[in-house]
Amino acid sequence: MKTFTLRMNSATSAVRCFLGIVALVPILLMAPARATASIVELDVSGTFTPATPPLFGGMCSPSGCTIGGDIVINNTADLVTSADVTASGFEPAIGPFTIFASVAFGFGTQTVIQLSSSGGDTLDFVFNAPVQGSLAGYNGGPLNTGSETYGSESPAPLWFLTSGSLTPVSTPAVPEPSSVSLVVTGVAMVGFLLKSRSKSKLS
Repeated sequence: MKTFTLRMNSATSAVRCFLGIVALVPILLMAPARATASIVELDVSGTFTPATPPLFGGMCSPSGCTIGGDIVINNTADLVTSADVTASGFEPAIGPFTIFASVAFGFGTQTVIQLSSSGGDTLDFVFNAPVQGSLAGYNGGPLNTGSETYGSESPAPLWFLTSGSLTPVSTPAVPEPSSVSLVVTGVAMVGFLLKSRSKSKLS
């Protein structure tokens, strides 16, 4: 009888352990994932106006001059890893801007990201950053009106930003592989323990 009671107590403890691990699963899945570094996707939006007076023929269509698209930055390596920014309403037409040219110093705390098109047009994003002239710690924000774009012609038409932003794109948190593996391993171990004890009880 004593042996049977010990077996029952052991089985009960194992079941409690199993239920405890199962209860941790939703907590781990709902917990925010640890930042995987440095890769930040930014949604691009902005409106531009021709330089006043219009220089070298730069104009906007009646619907206005706008940009849109996205860029992906690495804010520890000071790189734009990809860019796809389109321009609408600019006369003459410019863009799309898909080539990363540089990260440079601006005035004060400003940083400048320069993109270019395959045709030689240029787009400069100017913004306040935690570290001047760098993307270190930068996760998006409003663009300064010093941002500009200009065509490849010589002399080049010029437009200045009136308003715009680089807005971080939110992505759903993904649980760390290590957390998921830990839960799966724990559940498997408890299942094996229960199975082993059930066999020993029957024998």
